[in-house]
Amino acid sequence: MTGLTQEQVHDIAEQVADAAFKKFFLAFGADASDPDSILKMQKDFAHLRAWRESIDLVKNRGLSAAVWFIVTGVLGGLVLFFSAKHP
Repeated sequence: MTGLTQEQVHDIAEQVADAAFKKFFLAFGADASDPDSILKMQKDFAHLRAWRESIDLVKNRGLSAAVWFIVTGVLGGLVLFFSAKHP
């Protein structure tokens, strides 16, 4: 086919994968050859995840509070309406 041995193909594939890996991490602002840089990036992603989860929690709690506020208001209005009609 190409005249390359299996070992040569494997070596080329490994070099291409290493280059792609390094470019991928550089795109995210981390030097793939520096373990501290990778750890910092992992911590950044962990912080972003924690931030997203806390925002989701606030949204859910806020929506829940709004629903309870509306339900309580409607029920209070109904109680006032019926108590004013039938003293």
